[in-house]
Amino acid sequence: MYGPELERCRLCSLFKEAQKAVPGTGNELAEIMLIGEAPGREEDMVGKPFVGRSGKVLDRALLAAGLNREMVYITNIIKHRPPNNRRPYNKEIRACSRYIDQEISSIGPKYILTLGSTALQYFLPGVKMRYAAGHVFKWQKIDIVPTYHPAAVLRNPRLEEKLLDAMVLVASLAPHKSSSS
Repeated sequence: MYGPELERCRLCSLFKEAQKAVPGTGNELAEIMLIGEAPGREEDMVGKPFVGRSGKVLDRALLAAGLNREMVYITNIIKHRPPNNRRPYNKEIRACSRYIDQEISSIGPKYILTLGSTALQYFLPGVKMRYAAGHVFKWQKIDIVPTYHPAAVLRNPRLEEKLLDAMVLVASLAPHKSSSS
């Protein structure tokens, strides 16, 4: 989708310590887009989103909702890993916004599941996760369903139910699950 432009990206300083840029992957005709915060250590090494421990949690949630990676498009707000897995700074998010905006425009999802507060804040600034998780919001004609990031589930297993509930909700909203089904 981005071609070599993303590999050459120097819009912020994150590229300096990152191993690889991490573009989104999945069904480019998907009705459902999952958007996380930023690549982690394993994603940085492999160059694909959600391939580490968080990815296993995400795969379980997809399966529970009757979905799989081929039916959705998965990406992050930031395309290079922040040092020490810190949260991306606002200036990094602004610099990288052209990529996420391009993905949304190209994929044209009907539903976006935001994974974590960084993705939530991108679409719904000021909205708190504890109030928004599992509810449907409108953003530019797209239904946004915020939920907890799979990494948060690893730290607090009680959040897994909220992640699963949100995934099931999105799957129920999109009965065809992808444009190619």
